[in-house]
Amino acid sequence: MSYRVVFNDELYHHGILGMKWGIRRYQNEDGTLTEEGKRRYLRDQEKAKRREYKKQLRDAAKRTYKMSDSELISAVNRLRLEKQLKDLTDELTTPGAKFVNKFENQISGIAVTAISGGLIYAGKVLLTGSGFHVKELAKGMFK
Repeated sequence: MSYRVVFNDELYHHGILGMKWGIRRYQNEDGTLTEEGKRRYLRDQEKAKRREYKKQLRDAAKRTYKMSDSELISAVNRLRLEKQLKDLTDELTTPGAKFVNKFENQISGIAVTAISGGLIYAGKVLLTGSGFHVKELAKGMFK
């Protein structure tokens, strides 16, 4: 909201366009939240969760120097066990998922080769001033 004071001590209120006196944006008359109010409430909760998580990380980093040797060992063991569990679950991927991952890696490698070959050919054409030939471009892209 904006207020403007004029030299004759009058106060003008410009408010928000479309707002009516006594009507809330995010709340119905019975106190329930509007759809926009629900989205705002959830967004604010997510922000609060992120802030709390970041605070916990900072606090944990500060506490490590205060930990005893046994506490540090148990924390390291916990992290090591979590990593081992992740590695084991990665090994349990289905054959179909392994095929898709392998296929994605091969496709990305082919794409990088083709793009770099095309760029090299384009540079050659620019430097030598020779004409552009589709067959030579294809040879450069897919050796």
